[in-house]
This record gives sequence, structure tokens and C-alpha cells, in this order.
Amino acid sequence: MVNKINEVSYVSKIIILCEQQYVFSIKKSPLKPFKNNRLELFGGNVDPGETPFEGLIRELEEEEMSGVLAKKAKEFKLEPLKLFEVEGKTQCIYQMEITEREYLKLKAHPDESYGIRTLPQTIFEISENLDMDHFTPKTIKIFQNLGLI
Repeated sequence: MVNKINEVSYVSKIIILCEQQYVFSIKKSPLKPFKNNRLELFGGNVDPGETPFEGLIRELEEEEMSGVLAKKAKEFKLEPLKLFEVEGKTQCIYQMEITEREYLKLKAHPDESYGIRTLPQTIFEISENLDMDHFTPKTIKIFQNLGLI
């Protein structure tokens, strides 16, 4: 378990799978063209005084309005799948599967996202078909660190 540590900056992100599909947020960030309208994993920066898991839950509550993702993550008391550094921050990567019924209930927060999109898990198997312009730069770095690309 990762505890609260003030001198380390954390980012908590979650890989969500549904029926052999990755679930992404379509990032809404009009002032940052390199992120705007690109696919990103749910999650974000961990605030001071939060554990990475607490930060993940808060971010899920902010980004997904139905509460399905935050509720399920809390129920499973997820542990990080992997930790690594990207851009000077420790990335805590979690993973969770949801059902199609849960997926259909998801509702992106309009301040955070243009919507929710899925891509097949096989997207990484044929790397020449993978258009990196679909993803935020940080999401690409996370995939690289996970060995997916």
C-alpha cells in the first residue's frame, strides 16, 4: 500500500476494461491543444494529504458523474498495479474491470470531458495501426511504461 508522503508528488490513473475494451475519457482542455479532445485514462493529481487511492476516488468522482467508477473502485479497495515516474511525478496505475451494464451508466462530467470512448484491447497488438495522436502525451508515456507500446 502507498501511504501519504508529502515530499513525493503522485498521479493516480486507472485502466478500465469493459468486455475486452479499454475505457477512456475524451479530455476537455481547450487551452491545451496537446491534450484537448484526446483520449486519457481516468484519474489525475493526488492532492496534499491524500493517499494515491484517495486521490483516485476523488478524481473518479469529479470526472464521472454517475458514481459507478468511484463506487466500484471503493468496493474493491484497489491496490496499485504499477508505480513509475513520468514528468517528475510518481504514477500510481490501478486497473479495474466493469460490466457492459456499468459502462452504459457512465456519464462524463462536461467540465472534464467531451465524453467516454472505448478502444479494443487488441489496439496495441498491431502497433503500426495505432495513431498516437488519439492519446494525450501522458497517456502515451503511461502505456510505454506499462510495456503496451
